[in-house]
Amino acid sequence: MTAIGPTPPRGGWRRAAALAGAAALAVLVGGCATLGDSNERLQAQVSAANPAAAQRVLDGAQRSRADEVLYRLNQGMLLRFQGEFVDSNVALEEAKQRIESLRALSLSEQAGALAVSEGRRAYLGEPYEQSLIYLYKALNYLALDDAHSARVEMLQADLFLRSLKPEQRARAAEPALRYVAGLVFEHLAEPDQAMVAYRLALAALDRAKAEVPGPLRESLLQLSHRLGLSEEYTTLEQRFGPRPADRDPDAAELVLLIQAGLVPPKREQAVQALDPHSGRFYRIAAPYYPPRSGNATVRVSIDNPASEVRSTLLQDLDALSRRVLDDQMGAIMARAVARAVIKTQAVRQAADRDPALGLLTNVATAMTERADTRSWLTLPAQLHVARLHVPPGAHTVHVEVGTGAGRHRITVEVPALAAGERAFLAPHLPGSIGS
Repeated sequence: MTAIGPTPPRGGWRRAAALAGAAALAVLVGGCATLGDSNERLQAQVSAANPAAAQRVLDGAQRSRADEVLYRLNQGMLLRFQGEFVDSNVALEEAKQRIESLRALSLSEQAGALAVSEGRRAYLGEPYEQSLIYLYKALNYLALDDAHSARVEMLQADLFLRSLKPEQRARAAEPALRYVAGLVFEHLAEPDQAMVAYRLALAALDRAKAEVPGPLRESLLQLSHRLGLSEEYTTLEQRFGPRPADRDPDAAELVLLIQAGLVPPKREQAVQALDPHSGRFYRIAAPYYPPRSGNATVRVSIDNPASEVRSTLLQDLDALSRRVLDDQMGAIMARAVARAVIKTQAVRQAADRDPALGLLTNVATAMTERADTRSWLTLPAQLHVARLHVPPGAHTVHVEVGTGAGRHRITVEVPALAAGERAFLAPHLPGSIGS
């Protein structure tokens, strides 16, 4: 039989097949739109106030069972943006239950995934993400006028926080969670429970060396005075100043938890090298956050846009997510180096059997070395809080948030409130702060 075209050297067909296989693998690995790869496209749709399009991006990304928690978290928030509070809670509860089941996953199974790539492990969420499931379920229940179910979520959140080790608890969104718990207990006329929650919020902020928001100061002062805790009130008064005047009993109240911006998306940075002696290709990848362009500025006004009121920062999730990644970077890099050692040994063993197989194994192991850029991308960058006493009746609330992506405005119409009635509002004004 006569060959058409040049005849490859001895072993050439095998080497050519290996190169073709390596090229095909590179295309497949590089071309799959994973949940991590779709970060910025997802956030772009959220920033454009188009949650339906964001859901299509989420659904179009390739995912495995390892990504199921993350998918449910983002789905729950996108449903919340559309006012689908019941379905949002279903998705968030599914994420919560999946996390609980994954905790029982064998260490050997997780270790096996980590031996290939960080992104192959089952995603359980960081402590701040896990803690915020309870917070958003509670806010959904408040939007549904079901404060008792919100109370159940806050009690479960307390058990969750107490189950964490100190270093894990420092990575949870405890100040926001405790403060919202206090609001729920206060709303249900449980001042003792509310005082406990507000104390725990203050302790969490003090551990984080964060500023105490004005509404929390006022709640601590008002409740300690009301409950007759004279020594505690004196201590709080020395720290925060005198308590504000008692509110008009005929006034209504608006409680705003303003969600400003979006948490930053993780990106990948990689170091690649070719060993001239062995001809082997090495790659080590790690996640990072882009530089932060500044804080959000929040303005709130009632009825007349000129009647501006003050809101204060409750929790900076942008800063918290960056600190959590910084704390983990040493372990991430240690695992990356360990994987490089394991993969080098695999390449060496394959090359000893067949140089072409060694080449294919080298390319395959390098291409699967990807940074884990997964995170709950639909979370706000910052949580701001305001408590406003207003006359009974209907009101118009104007909220404006300035971020690195520009200014975003929203107007919320509040139905008529009776004297002493309280309404909870949790508007989300997107626009990335971090990039």
